[in-house]
Amino acid sequence: MNIENKDFSRILSVVNLPKEGTRVEIKATPAECQALALSLNLDVLKSLSASIYVVSENFGEAIRLKGNFSAKIVERCVITLDSFESECEEEINALFVFGNTTIAGESTTFDPSDEIIDSISDQGTIDLGIIIFEHFSLCVEPYPRKPGISDDAITYCCGLEEEDVKENSLDNPFRILGDLRHKM
Repeated sequence: MNIENKDFSRILSVVNLPKEGTRVEIKATPAECQALALSLNLDVLKSLSASIYVVSENFGEAIRLKGNFSAKIVERCVITLDSFESECEEEINALFVFGNTTIAGESTTFDPSDEIIDSISDQGTIDLGIIIFEHFSLCVEPYPRKPGISDDAITYCCGLEEEDVKENSLDNPFRILGDLRHKM
């Protein structure tokens, strides 16, 4: 996976958030979809959009991102090599802390089940695009299978079929070498 900030970046300043928080709607442009599809080895990323609620927590010491994203993608089946469409929808729940916050401090309490994703930049910004991409990349199946393809449809073959092997043939090179060994 190879993504740079310029591929899909949505910088949000979280310094002066309203007390009730703010909702951010994000939609990838066609050029961004193409770059993201390339970085995830997808045939096509038709659309990627997200709705994220950003709110301050713990007396302004942390920022919570809650919401969801959805994507429509075209993947290639690893069994049949046919292209097929699929959809991906997941929730986003991430917690960011300011760099000077002491998590073990008495005034700061976090739910132990919270996963602190990162600290907020010195400029007081969070790149929502990268957060969406990271969650989306985990949603994409690494070995996609076209719907309807079961494990029973998979057959494994190693080497040549029996009718292709001519072990008893007089012109078999291994038989010729074996005959030469006895002559020495």
